[in-house]
Parts: sequence; C-alpha cells; structure tokens
Amino acid sequence: MVLSLGPVVFGEPLGFWALTSLVPLILLYLIRPKPKQLSIPSLMFFLERQGRSKVANFFKQVTKDWLFLIQLLILFLLAVPFSSPYTVVQHDITAESTVIVLDVSASSQVRESGGSRFEIGLAKAKEALGSKNTVVLAKDVPLVGVQGVSVADALKYLNSVHPRDTSTRLGESILLAGELLQGHEGRVVVISDFVNTAGVDAQTAMAVLRGKKVVVDAVSTASSKGNVGFTGVEVRPDTTSVLVRNFNLDSVSVSVSAGDFVKPLQIPSLGTEVVSFVTPPGKTEVKLSPSDDFPLDNVAYISAPIQSKTKVLYITSNASVFLKTALLSIPSVELTMAQLPIIPEGDFDVYIVHDVKPIEILAGSLRALEKKAQEGKTVIVHGQEDSSLIDYEGLLPVKLGNTERKAPVGVRQSQAYTQNMEFGRLDHFFGASLVDENALSVLSAYDTPLLVVSPRGKGNVVWFGLIEVWSDFKLSPDFPIFWSEFLKAVTGAQDVALLNYKTGSTLLLNKPQTVRGPEGSSRLASVSMERQGFYELEDRTIAANLANEFESAISPMKQEAVPASSFELRAVREARNIPIDLYLIAAAFVLLFFELWYVKKRGDV
Repeated sequence: MVLSLGPVVFGEPLGFWALTSLVPLILLYLIRPKPKQLSIPSLMFFLERQGRSKVANFFKQVTKDWLFLIQLLILFLLAVPFSSPYTVVQHDITAESTVIVLDVSASSQVRESGGSRFEIGLAKAKEALGSKNTVVLAKDVPLVGVQGVSVADALKYLNSVHPRDTSTRLGESILLAGELLQGHEGRVVVISDFVNTAGVDAQTAMAVLRGKKVVVDAVSTASSKGNVGFTGVEVRPDTTSVLVRNFNLDSVSVSVSAGDFVKPLQIPSLGTEVVSFVTPPGKTEVKLSPSDDFPLDNVAYISAPIQSKTKVLYITSNASVFLKTALLSIPSVELTMAQLPIIPEGDFDVYIVHDVKPIEILAGSLRALEKKAQEGKTVIVHGQEDSSLIDYEGLLPVKLGNTERKAPVGVRQSQAYTQNMEFGRLDHFFGASLVDENALSVLSAYDTPLLVVSPRGKGNVVWFGLIEVWSDFKLSPDFPIFWSEFLKAVTGAQDVALLNYKTGSTLLLNKPQTVRGPEGSSRLASVSMERQGFYELEDRTIAANLANEFESAISPMKQEAVPASSFELRAVREARNIPIDLYLIAAAFVLLFFELWYVKKRGDV
C-alpha cells in the first residue's frame, strides 16, 4: 500500500508513526513555565474588547516562538523519511551513452540512389551522436574506433573512416557494442546493410542485447539488388580459375578478360560459371564487364612469378628413375638431361650431379660448375656409393670419411622444405665433416651432416648425402614434395600460392620494409590486406582479393531494421522512482545548524 500526495509518493505509510516524535516537543512547549501577569483593570478591559479566543491566542504565541517552529520542522523532516517518500519522473534511458556500430565491410560500397551504402550510413551515424559516443567498425575483425568521446571528437573520427574490402562479422560487432556499455544506460545504433557473412547472426546478437534491457536501433542502408561478380579465385603455377556468380533472377551476358584473354559468358539465373586460363607471369587484373552497382567484385587480381619455370640440368651417367620421376612431376621444373662426358652449354638455374662414373668426368668440368655457383646458380651434388672415389675438385662443402652403418635421419636445422617430412633411416652413410664454416647443415645422421647448403658467391653448392641405394626415403610419398620445396628454397623461386591471398589476411615480414599498397606506401613489419589489389614488397608482389560469395550477395535477408531514409532517433523514456528521503534529512541538518546560530544570536548560550 502506498500513499500519494501530489507528485510525492510514500512507499511505507506506516512510517508516519515516526511523526509521533513531535508530541513530546509540543507537550514540553505547553507545560513550560510562563511569565506571571499582573491584572490591570484598564488593560484587561482593553483585551476583553479585542474578542480574541484562547485558541487564537495560542497560535499567536506559537508563531512568535521561532525556536519552537525550527525544532518542530527538524523533527518533521527527520520523521518523514521513515515513510520512504519518493517522486516519479520520466527518465531518458538512452541519453547517457551512444554506441554506433557502423558497417565498413566490402558490401557497404554498393551504390544506392543516395550514394554508396557506406556514405548513407556515415551520414546517419553523425546524426545519431549523443553526449558520450563510442564507434565500432563492423568488418572481418570488429574494431573499436573511439570510446566515450564527445560529439566533436566522434565527428573527427567518422570523417577519417573509409570502407574496407573485407567480409562482415556484424553479429560480433553488435555484441562488442553491448559489452562497451559496461552495464550503463545507453543505446546501440546498428547502421548496416545487414549482409552478415561470418560469425554470429545479427538478429540473434540484437536479441541478446535487448534481453539485457539495452535499447538497440537497427538502421538499414540497403535495398534489394542483383549482382554479378567474382566469388572465387584459384591461382596455380600453370592455370588460373575464377568463379563468376549471377545473383540475379534473370540470365545475364558478361565477359571475362585477363590481358589478351577474353571469354564471353551467358550465366543463367542464380548460376555459376568457371573460367580458366593460363596463369600469366607478374601482375594481372581480371575484369568482368559490364560493371554493376558493386564494382569491387567485378575485378580480381592475380600475382605470379615473372619466371614461371625453374630450369634444371640433371648430369648423370645412369639416371635414377626415382629422382628423374620426382623432378618431372614438379610443374614448375623444366628438366634437361645431360649424359656424361658431355655437359651441354646453356643457362640453367640448378645443376644436379648424380650417379656419375668417375672415368667419365672430364678434368675441370666440376670446377666449371663451381663457377656457375659463383655466378648465382645452385649446384647439387647427390651422393652415391663411390662418392669417396670421385675427385670433386673442391666443389664439396664437406670432407668425406669412412662409411658408417645404420642411423635415423634427423632434422638439425628446421626449414620450410623439412616441415612435416619423414626422411626414414639409412643402412649406410658417409661420415663427413664440414669444410665451410658458413655452411648450413640441415639433415644429419647423429652428428654427421647429410644435407648441407653452402653459399658460394651469389649461389649455393649443396651436398645431399642420402645415398639412394642405402636410403628408403626414395620410396616415401614425401620424396617428390621435398624436391619441389627444396628447389624453390635454394633458387629463391616464389610459390604462386604464397603470392595470392584473401582480403582480411595478415602477412608477417621477416623485417620492416617499404610496402606499396592500394592506399600508398608505408614502412611495415606486417601487411594487413584490408583493401583489394596489389601489395608490392621489396622481394615480391602479392595480390589480395575479396572473392567472397556471401559478401557479393548484396541483397540483404529479411531483417527488422528501419530504412535509413525514414529513421529518426527518438528518446526512450521510462518512469523512475527518485527517493527524496536523503534530501529531507539533509534539509533537517541544515535547519539544525541554523537553530544553533539562532540560539547563539538570541543570547541563550
């Protein structure tokens, strides 16, 4: 039961019993000694003629006794709080803080009638700013741009924001916005096209926040649209394939071009076509025409090594079927066989010496190979049973010793070409010691080096001590993979798979270097590829593509969002009970100090 007196509500009317504390004060006032009065006939006659009643006379005396009134009021103010008084006000629960979730993903660049979706959303974000503002950018990884800043600071930040060419984790961005409120009052304004391509569903995230009594406004920047775009890019050393998806309900005629290659297509409703072509060296733009309202997925970028083939000369007297087959299975290798004693002239990247007869080696031929290494080539000396009988003319980076028996092959220095490799066991191997202090021993049998890479001038000389007839590695499925990765490593060849990435990827560099990307040049220790295009590093050029089927489906699913054109930010009010008992107690203490001052001024103390 409550009691209302105008705007003031008393939650505990029984607390009014505390007002009985006023009774002792009043009784003390009534029974206090009074001044003795003398009867003067003429004066009594005058008072009788006034016709004043005793009650009126009492109130006259009371109003003249200010000390009594002050004490009465103090006791009243201290007694009323026991009835839990409060007043009801309409409170704006969204006024304290505003968290804006702004979609800056790839699909925000779709052109609408009022500009791009990003431009429409940015304008609405500026209109939604409040007294204290936080901005969360919705992209592949949600980013808190600014937190708890003024309107001026928020506007300054929003003016510096640009869309990214990445997927969208809108649901995670909304949940992050709710956490940033930290349990305080405020509102979350989600401004997006609601093309959520990864993570938690946006509608689910908003429902979670509303379940926590957070006010969430959803503003849509999108209209229903069709689209045709690249949804997949696969770059291989020999061929490149692109996927073209038609998101329209009608068939469309388009063409794909890459340099001199042109391929016309007729894509049915909601269909996908695959276009393949020879991977061109260097940088290439693949274009889809005609363009549409989402130009970002109408172009793809591919990067491939300038030199697509590694030229290998295999020098032998009796070619190994295992090694030859492994080399022929590598698409990036152009293999030439050389039968001793003749070593053909020509420019090769790698020279492999294996299974040669000592009597067929002409004097000075191996010394000529060392000269090739000095010029920047790689010479691989593959061990054989009679290697100790061959005069390698100072070419080897090791000194061969006696033949040892049975040992497992271990990795001494981990390299990219030894990752996840099983090199098996050896029945026999040559004891060996390094003669080049700069040489790198990669594989070993106990302490004996088996795979040694020795720098010579601009190139390398390699000792490969896993003798084929003494090793089971040749039978392993890792054998051709090893030779493919090893040749890439020793020649510095670039793997086409490591030159092409999805937007949103991050590449860590060995050292800071100048990187020229779609947004200009910067000196970086890591490359965050949030824009589609080419990134030119000091030693290679990499390409980044959106190629995301979900992001290219630019017509949003059905969702509960207000179109940006009709959205207006409104205050959300709810009734709040504001207790006033502390104010009454504070007023009582003020009067108490006033009483002390008044008593002192009157001269009672």
